[in-house]
Amino acid sequence: MAQNIGTLVTAAIRPNDSLDLIASAFQNEIKGGHHSHATLVERDAIIDERREWGMFCSVYNDGANTGLYTLEYNLVDTDISNNSNWTPFSGGTGSTTFTGLTDTVVTSPSNGDYLVYSGNNVINLTEKDIYFTASTSGQTIFNVLPTPPVNNDKTKFYVNGVKQQYNSDYTITGGTDVIWVTTKHTIETTDELQIIYL
Repeated sequence: MAQNIGTLVTAAIRPNDSLDLIASAFQNEIKGGHHSHATLVERDAIIDERREWGMFCSVYNDGANTGLYTLEYNLVDTDISNNSNWTPFSGGTGSTTFTGLTDTVVTSPSNGDYLVYSGNNVINLTEKDIYFTASTSGQTIFNVLPTPPVNNDKTKFYVNGVKQQYNSDYTITGGTDVIWVTTKHTIETTDELQIIYL
């Protein structure tokens, strides 16, 4: 094995104490690895001594150029200082179809749908966001859900913008009724009620 040249260390570089409020290294000052810069101009200014094939650089504030890039060997040539060898990083390609997934049923998909496991299979659902009010003071039963939730305890119910707790403040019965069960607040006709669910 060849003798290394440079400032040689025989142990990891670490802060004096794990709780010291200092960094033991700066990512933009190491060779290769993952760097982070605001713009492509800053990324392209990374000096050769800090470049390594396969390294990553996040560009975080450059409009349409914002994204993750990798320095790809021989994309254009083998000159590591050639900025044309930077390429947007793609994390791979997944399947765009559900072929072979026997437990997946997608019907009339629309933009923004969620894929949810319903206990038997994976289905697509649109999130429901329903606003309503009480028709009388002290009302406790609200028949407002057009379809039953997949999971009652995953619903989000708000009274005047304050999130309520499932079972302790409200429940859902029959798939369509929201039942107000707490005595901490009497629902008034002026209260703004909202339920969000899949």
